[in-house]
Amino acid sequence: MLLRNPASGNNIIIYFEKDGEWFVLKLQPGLDSIQEHYDVLSKIVSTFAFTAKEGIKVPTEYELLKDIDRWQVTYQLKSDTYSSQYLQCADGRKGTSAQDYLFGLNSDGFGEPPGDIDTPYRKVVQVLEDNGWTECGIPQSQQDPTNGTKYVFIKNNKLIGISKHYSMGVGNSLTILIQYSGRTA
Repeated sequence: MLLRNPASGNNIIIYFEKDGEWFVLKLQPGLDSIQEHYDVLSKIVSTFAFTAKEGIKVPTEYELLKDIDRWQVTYQLKSDTYSSQYLQCADGRKGTSAQDYLFGLNSDGFGEPPGDIDTPYRKVVQVLEDNGWTECGIPQSQQDPTNGTKYVFIKNNKLIGISKHYSMGVGNSLTILIQYSGRTA
């Protein structure tokens, strides 16, 4: 039996969509390591039978970034409010409206908490720049670091947002949001 450990902030959440509705599977075990969480969740998910006629596809940009870290992945409908505040270039560009989903990659960083998020962040930026993405967000010097630091990259009218948040005691976090259509062809 798995019991929740209140000291653990390493919950694992899976989002999935069926018939236009989103569902959440959240695992809150009282285990001591993220690897154990991942192993338990993998066993649970391996028993699922996904029968949707039209599945959610992974954006091609994930292939560029997947080996940088052990990401926790999320899928969500794009919220206009959230997108306009976060996924927008400094000059007002918001990417294409055809990209109706956000694909999220989340990391607690490398190593023990609070976790090194600067190393995977640098690797993500390097891969994006090497593949033709250009930073277009608000310069770091003009941001309020108490809410984390946000970066936006653009290529072919598509946006990728990156957020770094440093937290004393709880742990650091790195989040990447990719605009995409979310549907298979």
